[in-house]
Amino acid sequence: TGPGAHRRVPASPPSPPERFVVNDFDVDVRTSSLGASLSRALPPPGVARTSSGGNGSWPLVTKLADAGVARAQGVEIGDFVVAMNGRAVVDYDEFVSLFPRCPRPLRLTVRRFRTEKDVPERPAPERAPEPDSGDAYDAVFEDGPMGFSIERDDTVARVSKVAPGGKAAARGVRVSDVVFKINGRDAPAYDDVVALLPRLPRPLTLTFKRAKQTLPPAEVLQVSLKHAALGDFEDEKEFDVRLETGPLGLRIEERSGLVPITVVTHCDADGQAYRAGVRVGSVVVGLNGQKALSHAHTTATLKHAKRPVHVRFRLSD
Repeated sequence: TGPGAHRRVPASPPSPPERFVVNDFDVDVRTSSLGASLSRALPPPGVARTSSGGNGSWPLVTKLADAGVARAQGVEIGDFVVAMNGRAVVDYDEFVSLFPRCPRPLRLTVRRFRTEKDVPERPAPERAPEPDSGDAYDAVFEDGPMGFSIERDDTVARVSKVAPGGKAAARGVRVSDVVFKINGRDAPAYDDVVALLPRLPRPLTLTFKRAKQTLPPAEVLQVSLKHAALGDFEDEKEFDVRLETGPLGLRIEERSGLVPITVVTHCDADGQAYRAGVRVGSVVVGLNGQKALSHAHTTATLKHAKRPVHVRFRLSD
């Protein structure tokens, strides 16, 4: 190229995605309300979800009640709810559907993202291996705050709060775990735990026992549903189908509108749904005698509920 020729300035390389420090902690919900407002949101850019399915959203905390459960247990605006009783949240819609109907106590796992520049550099605390449900495990505490609170549950001391980033959290302690031993002494009562913890010399070894907590399967959840039951057919286009064990032979999708609906988008010609009269365009009205709550509820029931599943459809116009 000669003098004065136009030179193309190379483009700057793209900025690398921002890196995040992730902190998970548990919140024990024993009442009907979480004391927080949630909205549908995607994880931060570059963050991979831990579960597949759903629409990719997580419940995002956007507001906290001053005296609510969430604020009392360390939840902050901007946190995400990522699991219920150890089961990953598929998406926001599923969470909204299941949260009011899960038996209490309910354990929610909350995830907090912080950019690396917002987190001071410090050695990562050693974290004990996560115990399985029902297992006992030891946690050794040196001088200083232990980072958890307890409450009376009958005669035992049960963990009611775990401070995010504290010693207890670093050792795998969770809300609802029970103090099972103190320095090897079996089954201390709540009053003994309260009296001994401040006075015993450190290091102090506590043995915790994890309660078995599982999210009830879809067929169990339906026993406690509070919404209206299905009655007689509203018109001649509605019909009931009994779906047995095996492939259903259909696909469904959510269609948005003033009231979102679940619509059949494909039927196998030799599948049990087609043989029962289901056709493309049929709308899911109810499940097992109850009105369908949401697309997430419908999907979870068809995938995981004990067969047979009774589904009410309405033929499209």
